[in-house]
Amino acid sequence: MFTITGTTGDTVYYSGAATGKKVLVDGEATVTVSSPAVGTVKLNLDKVTNTNSCVNTLTGVSDSVTVNALPDDADLDADSPICFGEDAVFTITGTTGDTVYYSGAATGKKVLVDGEATVTVSSPAVGTVKLNLDKVTNTNSCVNPLTGVSDSVTVNALPDDADLEADSPVCFGEDAVFTITGTTGDTVYYSGAATGKKVLVDGEATVTVSSPAVGTVKLNLDKVTNTNSCVNPLTGVSDSVTVNALPDDADLDADSPICFGEDAVFTITGTTGDTVYYSGAATGKKVLVDGEATVTVSSPAVGTVKLNLDKVTNTNSCVNPLTGVSDSVTVPHCRMMLTWRLTSCTCFGEDAVFTITGTTGDTVYYSGAATGKKVLVDGEATVTVSSPAVGTVKLNLDKVTNTNSCVNPLTGVSDSVTVPHCRMMLTWS
Repeated sequence: MFTITGTTGDTVYYSGAATGKKVLVDGEATVTVSSPAVGTVKLNLDKVTNTNSCVNTLTGVSDSVTVNALPDDADLDADSPICFGEDAVFTITGTTGDTVYYSGAATGKKVLVDGEATVTVSSPAVGTVKLNLDKVTNTNSCVNPLTGVSDSVTVNALPDDADLEADSPVCFGEDAVFTITGTTGDTVYYSGAATGKKVLVDGEATVTVSSPAVGTVKLNLDKVTNTNSCVNPLTGVSDSVTVNALPDDADLDADSPICFGEDAVFTITGTTGDTVYYSGAATGKKVLVDGEATVTVSSPAVGTVKLNLDKVTNTNSCVNPLTGVSDSVTVPHCRMMLTWRLTSCTCFGEDAVFTITGTTGDTVYYSGAATGKKVLVDGEATVTVSSPAVGTVKLNLDKVTNTNSCVNPLTGVSDSVTVPHCRMMLTWS
């Protein structure tokens, strides 16, 4: 727009960007060049005439209008998706030096440096974050209105926390099993006694540490990721398994041989407080007190009495299976048959002779008219009572022992010699 000023009523003729004449009203008139192209628009005033038809020729009376270009459009781009807790960052690109006005998730303006500027929305909530570009202005203060220039950032939720639980304690030789629970499809990363990651199926996964050493086995959960690649760092989520030692082996010892009629006694030795299970001639369990316990088999039959130790358990309920830990007691025959005879009657002044018969090597204890013991040689032995007085001479057999130290008590085994009388033969069993 050009403004001509002069004398009211005069007519001014012009040329250049527009051609025509204007009558000055109140000393002025305007010439409008509609929407000229970018560049320079020049208007020349050529002459002025008045109401008297006099003409004033004008030279060099002109002016120009510079038509500046509008700013270029600006564009908008965003990194999407992001995870909750991260910033939503929008990048505006356009012409260096232009100023871009924006609204939506944030409101303001940015001057483009090296053709770009960023708008940051700090830690937006889960959902969608939208930014709109409204207009661009340049250094000539020209304005380019923008319509429909926007972009969005999707803010995904973080994975839920995961939890950890372990079956504890276990015994040496068993596996330590940890169970992770959380959201199906999430991936849980772990470290400690084992390192790796597990995808949760039906909300859980297990981590197995095979046959750990005696002591404590600890597993830590480090982070959880979901299908949106969002990460939830975990702190202090851990659990431990106590691995208890197995009981020590137990040993078995027995006094052998024994005699028929005696008890077979087995002595178990091991660790105080452990429980030992046994089978064979007797079945049961014994708690070791002061490191030992005894198992008694009462009056076993002649032959071999065998006891087996099957397993040992301790106060932690750990089990040590035992193989080949056994001992036996031999129960030999202890009964003996005695046949003995004596000579009766005898005459005063003669000796009373008692003959003991039985098993060669056995020892027979006697009392009465004489006291002592005799070892049977070739199945017999004699006891002589020298020159007994007239009357009755009586000898009693009390017991028989064999080379196994077994004892056969005898009751009512005796005989007598009458002095004087005729000789008689007596056989007894």
